[in-house]
Amino acid sequence: MLNASDLDRIAIDEYVLEIVPETVARNHTVLPLSWDETTIHLIIPYDTLGRTEELLTTLRFILDRKLTYDVAERSMLETTVDLHYSAFGSVIQNCPRAILFRCNKRWVDLDRTGDSQLRHCGKCDTNVRLCKTGDELDAAVARGECVAYFDRSKAFLGMICDE
Repeated sequence: MLNASDLDRIAIDEYVLEIVPETVARNHTVLPLSWDETTIHLIIPYDTLGRTEELLTTLRFILDRKLTYDVAERSMLETTVDLHYSAFGSVIQNCPRAILFRCNKRWVDLDRTGDSQLRHCGKCDTNVRLCKTGDELDAAVARGECVAYFDRSKAFLGMICDE
């Protein structure tokens, strides 16, 4: 079973986040790690053991792929799923070096730090804070921090909209 430090250090193929919709990941508390043409490797909650085959059957139907998996404790997994899906579509904003160059980095490109909400950009030697809400974004910008933020109000291809 994977522990918190395993989940914090785990490398995720960012493209698998496109293959496994956020709603599926959140509703079933699963974190996709990697994929190939036929198989997706997931982390599933430990407490589904005993109902694992039922979960995998549902996910195989939704994702139309073979599945392999590791397990982790549900609350840690929920936090990690939230972090990766919140960070996936984020763009870097409020960079103090933006006058010198346009930052093309994304959250997933940045170096990890000891704080799950903070990463480091080696290109401009700046820490970047992940903001999940508009209030977090406003507060970080007011402090002069470089931020990564995904504006969920702006639809993109493949996103389910209310309209």
